[in-house]
Amino acid sequence: MNVLLWQRIAPKGECFHVARAQMRGRYPCRRHAHDFAEVFWVEDGTGVHDINGQRQPIARGTLVAIRPEDYHGFRNTTDSGFTLVNVAFPRETVRFLHARYFPKEAGFFWARTRQPFQLSLNATRQRWLQGWTDYLARAPRTKLEIERFLIELVHELSGLSPSGEVEPTPEWLGLALEKIRDPEHFSRGTRQLARLAGRTPQHVARVLKSCHGITATDVVNRARLDHAAMQLRMSTKKIIEICLECGFQNLGHFYQLFRARFGTTPRLYRLRHHAFVRPTTR
Repeated sequence: MNVLLWQRIAPKGECFHVARAQMRGRYPCRRHAHDFAEVFWVEDGTGVHDINGQRQPIARGTLVAIRPEDYHGFRNTTDSGFTLVNVAFPRETVRFLHARYFPKEAGFFWARTRQPFQLSLNATRQRWLQGWTDYLARAPRTKLEIERFLIELVHELSGLSPSGEVEPTPEWLGLALEKIRDPEHFSRGTRQLARLAGRTPQHVARVLKSCHGITATDVVNRARLDHAAMQLRMSTKKIIEICLECGFQNLGHFYQLFRARFGTTPRLYRLRHHAFVRPTTR
């Protein structure tokens, strides 16, 4: 078995490696193991990932979090092959991040399944990763930079279902879900979500259900409640004013949804957060 060792392939003092590779030919990458972790994503083309004794198709937008114990390689399925970006880093980085920031995370590099964690990313998140690719290519190879990237990666993608369990989010829906977080849009309700998506409300509802298992009302209410929580923390507006600003017409309903989302009332939420800057003396 071909085993790659971090201390033998990484220059001394460097805490991560990043590269873009074009996989061409009949055997672009022989199967191998390693004592470090890595994450790769496919930028273009299609191929096959030989992983732990199984063959899994990969295509543009596929992201895989490889653990140190995984055994893998790649094969082409077309003459043009495919292009991927790989970011590798020591095992100790994985252990540190899990203990420090993600002790309850059961995916990514901490998945206990036979096959590694895999996602199919929409075009919006592919562009987000493109930005990170450009940044990491010129960033110093320090612990700060790799930990910053991995924390952002897990934070951005946590909660998404592994590919194969649900349909990938279409680009038009991903863009609409981003825009609906703006007060200008969420205050207009679920029909505005459909307008942003450029689809009928019924079509949006079907795709939301299949991709995320939620409704348009869930999306809009979450955006409204997150904005309300921010206003409670950062402003002195009256609660009724925040309620109406977010598009809720009934104060009691607002309180009910807020408690379900944050586990407390808007008033107590505000008092708890303001206590950090205006503590009461006893």
